[in-house]
Amino acid sequence: MSALIIAGAMWTLSVVLLLTARRRRSQRILVASSLIAAAQTLNVDDVYFAADALMGSRNWMMLPANLLQVCGVAVLSTAIQGSVGAASSANRRWTYALLVLTACVMVGSFACISMTTTTGSFMREYGAQPAAAVFNGVEMAYIGAVLGHAGWVLVRFLPTVSDRMFAVGVWLLILGSVFAVGFSAAAVVMDVAHVVEDARTMDVGRRLYGSLMTASVLLLCGGFSLMPLARRSEGWRRIRRVNRLMAGIEQVWERVTPSDVQRRQGFEYWSSEMRLHRQVIEIEDALLASPGEIFLSRRESCLMRSAQAWLARLAQLEVDR
Repeated sequence: MSALIIAGAMWTLSVVLLLTARRRRSQRILVASSLIAAAQTLNVDDVYFAADALMGSRNWMMLPANLLQVCGVAVLSTAIQGSVGAASSANRRWTYALLVLTACVMVGSFACISMTTTTGSFMREYGAQPAAAVFNGVEMAYIGAVLGHAGWVLVRFLPTVSDRMFAVGVWLLILGSVFAVGFSAAAVVMDVAHVVEDARTMDVGRRLYGSLMTASVLLLCGGFSLMPLARRSEGWRRIRRVNRLMAGIEQVWERVTPSDVQRRQGFEYWSSEMRLHRQVIEIEDALLASPGEIFLSRRESCLMRSAQAWLARLAQLEVDR
């Protein structure tokens, strides 16, 4: 049931991201959600049995399904960091280098597992074999490591977030990463317990694993779904703020700037923010060019300070990204 819930959540996220793909510069989260959705779909028993039948009904489908999952998690980790502008090339390199190493260990250990016919409870059936424990344990350790690191990056970024909706989205991603570390640790403990035949620890780990994994995926999906809404809301607020400032700055600009400067009004600005920035600069230039001749009223001075502070804040936001 948990695989079905997770697959449904990830496919829903993938569809939403596909519909909004044109508005994003990076499509990493779409790639990650699609890979994880495909992997979790293969974990649904009916789908798994049908797919494995094409490969001889010997559980060979387990390997590509789990490799899809670790590949999706690797891309997801970089997408989480990229969502707040913290996806450095160094982080991506070690994430993908560790992915290659993990995949090699998984393939090697999987080849050493003694299997018979298809089963819907792979680790329950074969988890007592050390090779199976290594196969699953390495996968889970990788998932916990990369998502834990991504969550730590978000924690460090959180103090710079000023938008409340965006902060909620970041918190959901952080909690999703924490739960991911939790279910990964539970899985590794279960693998060890199975090998040493500790049934009680296995039972506790199994209960924790299912609930923590489902919660992690739902939190991550919620965080990624909220991010575009937060950015759009922030964009609307920026437009309203700039338009209010423009209404006052325009009057000051028309009064103090020379007529030859005002004739540049026909120039096509890329955005209202760019136009506001240009008019503030031209007002400052006019004041410097005619000291003692042009004065601003108290209201106009306050308006100029507000515009300058707003433009400085926008510039800092662009630097932080």
